[in-house]
Amino acid sequence: MKIYFKAFATALLLLGLNKSTFAQGYDVSSDYQNIVTPTTIVKTIDINFSEAEPETLPCSVTITPSGDYKVSSCGNGKVASTSSASAASFALTDKPDYIYAITLPSSGIIINENANCYIADKFTSSPRGIGILNSSGIQVIKIGATFKMHTCHTSGNTTNTNAPVIVNYN
Repeated sequence: MKIYFKAFATALLLLGLNKSTFAQGYDVSSDYQNIVTPTTIVKTIDINFSEAEPETLPCSVTITPSGDYKVSSCGNGKVASTSSASAASFALTDKPDYIYAITLPSSGIIINENANCYIADKFTSSPRGIGILNSSGIQVIKIGATFKMHTCHTSGNTTNTNAPVIVNYN
């Protein structure tokens, strides 16, 4: 019995001096993921530079986000009617108070492939650069630009659908 006791005491003493232990623990982790719904952006109004009859070329027409209309370098050219001129308008909807950034084309967009006769550039927005959705989760974004007519222009309507407006959340 003494031998067993000594062997047991020695083993217990050696185990007690060991620095590492072999116990296991167990816990449960809770996972949480906030899935953000995609932003809805809907074009409500196209940008419209109205009708211009320039006397000299090149010539440019500018529409600001607030809808102000300015003709530059067109000589004594006529503007048929500014009543149809308008800035582009987009309705943005998502969660209230979200902050977002607006990215507009940084270079000119060719409107007519015919020798680059028509170019839209100098895009501006309201709000400018960064916006915040209101308490209902809605924001109206207005876009203005400058439309340039060069000496190769011809009469008729011009359209383009390749001017991206990008909205990213911050």
